[in-house]
Amino acid sequence: MRYKWHQGKNIYKLPYDGAKEMLSVNNVDSEDFLIGLFKAMFDKLPAQKLKKEKAQ
Repeated sequence: MRYKWHQGKNIYKLPYDGAKEMLSVNNVDSEDFLIGLFKAMFDKLPAQKLKKEKAQ
């Protein structure tokens, strides 16, 4: 497994060559940590794209 570094911390893992980056989470037993992580990630998501109406 290959690793990428961000600001001096190992937070991304590449499980195999050619794979997309994955966030490495080691603290999965902490409910408070996971809630904070998901809230921070949610704020970074792009806005939902509006669907175009089908022409009749």
